[in-house]
Amino acid sequence: MFFATYLLGLITMYFMFLYMWNRRRLYKSSMDLPGPIALPFIGNGYYFLNGMENVFFTITTLYKAWRAIGTKIARIWLGPDLVVIPLEVDYCTQVLTNQLQKSKQYQVFDSLISEGFLFTQNIPEWRNMRKVISSNFHFSIVKSYIKIFYDEVNILINKVEKFADSGEPFQFEPLVVLATFNMVMRSTLGIDPKAQEGNKNIVLQATDRAMELGQLRMYWFFLKNEMIYKISGFKAEQTKITEILRDYTHTTIREIRQRIKEEKIQSQLNGDHEDDEKKVKSFAEIMLEDENHIEDEVLAKQIMSIIIAGQDTTKSENTAILLMLSIHQDVQDKVVEEMLSVFGPDGVTSCPTYEQLQELKYLDKVIKETLRLFPAVPIVGRNIDKDELVGGHILAPDSTAAVMIYNIHRDPTYYTNPEVFDPERFSPEEILKRPVGAYIPFSYGPRDCVGKKYAMLQMKTIVSSVVSKYRVLPTPECNKMQDIRMEVRSTLKLLETCTIRLRRRSEWEQERKIK
Repeated sequence: MFFATYLLGLITMYFMFLYMWNRRRLYKSSMDLPGPIALPFIGNGYYFLNGMENVFFTITTLYKAWRAIGTKIARIWLGPDLVVIPLEVDYCTQVLTNQLQKSKQYQVFDSLISEGFLFTQNIPEWRNMRKVISSNFHFSIVKSYIKIFYDEVNILINKVEKFADSGEPFQFEPLVVLATFNMVMRSTLGIDPKAQEGNKNIVLQATDRAMELGQLRMYWFFLKNEMIYKISGFKAEQTKITEILRDYTHTTIREIRQRIKEEKIQSQLNGDHEDDEKKVKSFAEIMLEDENHIEDEVLAKQIMSIIIAGQDTTKSENTAILLMLSIHQDVQDKVVEEMLSVFGPDGVTSCPTYEQLQELKYLDKVIKETLRLFPAVPIVGRNIDKDELVGGHILAPDSTAAVMIYNIHRDPTYYTNPEVFDPERFSPEEILKRPVGAYIPFSYGPRDCVGKKYAMLQMKTIVSSVVSKYRVLPTPECNKMQDIRMEVRSTLKLLETCTIRLRRRSEWEQERKIK
């Protein structure tokens, strides 16, 4: 019995030694980097156990503390994973330019999400997908999507009319997410899910919960253990959610195939072969051109990435812009004044042209300042797959570099009074005063957001259309910047207290004149 116990102890010690020996470069890399005391096995995981909203607070507190003492690069341990945090913008842009593999932390998601173009670690596959998807976001193509944006925002405007009648506070995000979902599905896949026709959409709810579960596993290090994850009940929930999403994406693929087939038949009957050749092909059509070389599961993963990238990121941004206008009524006055000068006294009454949207220079500043304060993706992670010398420190392979976009955007090193909402930060002369990496709401480098032009046009269309008809007003629970509560997931999530009120603009202006 004693011998067996002794032998088991030796074997355990051997494997522990082997494990630590294989990770010796990670340990060496972390030794000269400042960071909080890391405990055995759990590292600094104890910082992130008190709810997702507090994760945001903890990260911000650490960042400010490091910057206060002049730290330029720091580290934390999430369980056994070394996370290096570059604080200087030059270091951040260097990492985002040279290291293309997305962080292994994203692999906590189911393969349906983690292996799509958004999070995949397979660089050759990502390059191929990026090339295909970029064709759908070419400048000339994106302009044609404005009509889709306008159609969907009109439905949205009609849906929120009841809140203008009642004057009640409400959350804008659950409504705008249905509109943005329709927009991205219609524009990039050529199908209309008609999400705004119902009050709920199970696919969007499933996507939101899938992202939340993934984020829990990132920060609650013990959930990365498959046995603990299973015992917690989260594994069963994730499996159920994945089934919902997989069923939806495969149904979508069948619908796309059927539509392409019908369009080909119609084209042959009408003899419109020349028009067919000139027609801009959607992402789905390009992917399905060669039936022998595309598997449904591969396409399903890309569709899932489109759903996440196209609506999950912009829903919070559109909401945040309206929150800023509600809290800063003087800014809203300027937005309305500019809109009326471009569209006329009634505002947006028909589909805006690309040229008209480009004339909204002040609204452009408002959107950019909102993106500074509330970037859709607050943290971007990269897996270090080769030695990277950053600020005199060698980042070792298998570590993760985390670029804190949210905190960089609020760093007083680059912005005076960074917590203050000031659209004039984006006047040409102010932009020139900052290093490029101080403002990266769409990330940076080869893996930046492919849809940034799409997002800007979409937000301009939505906001200009909403303020044409309604005056956006604050609520008792959200009437100053300090009232805005959020939590960090893979994307920024505004909490339930982030509400607005609406009044018909014509009525509000009439009352304003009387006063």
